[in-house]
Amino acid sequence: MVDVPNKATFLTEEERNFINTRIERDRADAEDDPVTLAKIGTYLCDWKLWLCGIFFMSNNIATCE
Repeated sequence: MVDVPNKATFLTEEERNFINTRIERDRADAEDDPVTLAKIGTYLCDWKLWLCGIFFMSNNIATCE
């Protein structure tokens, strides 16, 4: 399985350009989301995040000797 179209030897140059154009068009609406202290605080106050961390820790503690 090839991770990017440019490495795919089975594609023609026209097919590679077509795929790259579609990928870039799909990414065009993506915007960088800057990290702020307010966002970090919001994420750290999310109870689901802490619950997932507790589940993960509990699972790993049970597998340790």
